[in-house]
This record gives sequence, C-alpha cells and structure tokens, in this order.
Amino acid sequence: MYLQNQSHAEVRAVPQPHSRRTDMETAKIVNQGILFQERIGTDYAAYYMNCRGVSVDVALRVLSRPWERRRQ
Repeated sequence: MYLQNQSHAEVRAVPQPHSRRTDMETAKIVNQGILFQERIGTDYAAYYMNCRGVSVDVALRVLSRPWERRRQ
C-alpha cells in the first residue's frame, strides 16, 4: 500500500484498486452483518460487525451503500 521514493525520507500512500478480499474471516463477518441488517436492522448489524473487529468505516460503507459492495 505504500511506495517509497528513491530518498527514503519521503513515504506516500498510493490508493490501490479494489481487489478480491483475501481475509476470509472478515468476509464472513461482513456477510453475516449484511444478513443481520436484512433480518434485524442496521443498528444491530453495525453493532455486531464492530464487536467482531470490523472497522467502523467499513461497516458504515457496507451497510449504508450496498451498491458499492464487492461482488463475489
């Protein structure tokens, strides 16, 4: 995720394109959160995902913008 210039003093973040998820445990948690959202509601889904270690940013994106979810 980070690239270094020739001088090691400057480090800059370079956005990477979305790729297929490699962390299958997190993928399972996110998918379960989506199911909870459909069946129980968004508040519970967000709480579940947060308790299982999914970052708030990811949980909010997944739960509030379903059109941006990765396709399997």
